[in-house]
Amino acid sequence: MISTSHSERLGWAGGVLDSEGCISLQVHRTKRWRSYVARVVVSNTDLRMLNRLQELFPLSKIVPKRQARLGRKPCYEWQVHATKAEAVLRDLLPHLVAKREQAETCLLARRFIGGKGGAQRRGKRTDRVQLEWLKRRLSELKRIPSRTDEGAPLDAQLTTPLYVDGDPEGAAREVPF
Repeated sequence: MISTSHSERLGWAGGVLDSEGCISLQVHRTKRWRSYVARVVVSNTDLRMLNRLQELFPLSKIVPKRQARLGRKPCYEWQVHATKAEAVLRDLLPHLVAKREQAETCLLARRFIGGKGGAQRRGKRTDRVQLEWLKRRLSELKRIPSRTDEGAPLDAQLTTPLYVDGDPEGAAREVPF
């Protein structure tokens, strides 16, 4: 058996995330608080690949995504959330190509997320505005650019105004970092 270095395994995992993965920032809201959680997911029907990812990142988990239907294989998801997602993204960042900007955006958002999961109990409005802007930026990075978007800076490509708590006044301004 050929021995592979840790760096080679991280390179392989970066390629898997680039091709089969999803980097997101989830928001959970209630009346009193909102929570922002970084999430990294790889979906596939081949458990061997997901098991290898779990060996590389032991704090991750594998869950069934959908049951097998007639003529279809079952699908599974390798998942990692919150601070564990941050650690995975930091390890894989040098190896990412297609999802590099998404990973950088998610890591930047983690600076504004407190604690393990990211509860923002009546958090600072500026942090919420920045997190909402970064969540929108992450979504925009995932969409296919139209011909008119090519070459435009990312900030110019953001197409929808930002409203925090439904307040269009003052929230749709430039977000300073």
